[in-house]
Amino acid sequence: SVVIPVHNGIPWLKETLASVLHQTYPHELLDVIVVDDGSTDSSSEVADAFLAESDIAGRIVSVSDAGPGGARNAGWKASSADWIQFLDADDLIAPGKIAAQARAATVVDTGVSVIYSDWQSIEMLRGAWTPGEIRAPIVSGDVTADLLESDNFIATGSQIFRRESLVCAGGFNEQFRLIEDVDLLLRISIAGGGFHRVSGTGPVFQYRRHEGSLSLRDPRQFIEGCLRNALLVE
Repeated sequence: SVVIPVHNGIPWLKETLASVLHQTYPHELLDVIVVDDGSTDSSSEVADAFLAESDIAGRIVSVSDAGPGGARNAGWKASSADWIQFLDADDLIAPGKIAAQARAATVVDTGVSVIYSDWQSIEMLRGAWTPGEIRAPIVSGDVTADLLESDNFIATGSQIFRRESLVCAGGFNEQFRLIEDVDLLLRISIAGGGFHRVSGTGPVFQYRRHEGSLSLRDPRQFIEGCLRNALLVE
């Protein structure tokens, strides 16, 4: 299942959904759950119309002011899939992303909770999307400590989660509005969940940085989130 939380995502949502529809993974094995978190624009209607014209099963789940963690939780709990792809409504995944990681999911040890790959940020500069460096996180050995390294940041859309691990961890902490993704990864690792890297020819996920990006809105809260995660590991 691909879970897409959205709050007033009209400028980005169609391109994000298109990146899912362009997946090479068999469409009959996919479903899309768009979680509308109290949008005041027509995000829900746009997503519903877009999915209705596709060959991938899709539906809309509505919540109110749940935040990124709460919206994602509502999405994966509405799914029965063994593996979950989270994708924010302003980001993109490469066409072969899900297929490559799904192949790995069939052969990895049952203790593997997260399958991840390289990713890239792209930023809006002078009216055009400008690619940033490709990030290639590698977590092995002391996984929990590795996850605190900034170079090992595994962007949410660049991975898939085993549903069972989300159940055991209780999903995202809904009290946190920033760095809640790293908090989840740390709790999965602390509980003994394994991480598996799938390498490829390039980034499988693109994080679009723009003025509306949550991580850019409150630098102090962002730093406090990093500190909170360090204290969790300690």
